[in-house]
Amino acid sequence: MTNAEKTEMEPSPYLVIYQGSSTDPTEKIRDLSFILDHWNVFTENLEDPILDDTISSAMIGSAYTRSGSSLTLRQLFGIWRNNTGIQSGYYDENGDLISEPLYMVGMGGSVLSGAFVLWGVVPSRGVIVISNKSPEPGRCRVPANIVRYNKAMKGLLE
Repeated sequence: MTNAEKTEMEPSPYLVIYQGSSTDPTEKIRDLSFILDHWNVFTENLEDPILDDTISSAMIGSAYTRSGSSLTLRQLFGIWRNNTGIQSGYYDENGDLISEPLYMVGMGGSVLSGAFVLWGVVPSRGVIVISNKSPEPGRCRVPANIVRYNKAMKGLLE
């Protein structure tokens, strides 16, 4: 695959809400679309080999700490099955609060300034969210989430 083919992407079939980040969201949108495409595996076929696919953007990182390892779909689903990594809502493209679970796939931030960006999916609505706004900002702390994702990577779910 050439570099041009890697960077080109068909538009996502899902609604993408993109708020406040200056980085290129292409890889995240591709990964989040993949998760929504295979959401049925979350509840149906727990032995599907697709669960062992690594989601490159399923990680927590910071400008001042090294990014954690990427998680597999199975590890992400394990976090969510333990009722962690799920926010109670998100802001839509108009800035209105929507009270639907947002399944966080990853986040990045600055430990010093507190600035952050999170990305995740809202399966009930077929929505992808990449945002620097959260109705639950306490859940967007980089150190606590790095620990959670590292535990999931090692199979030590909470």
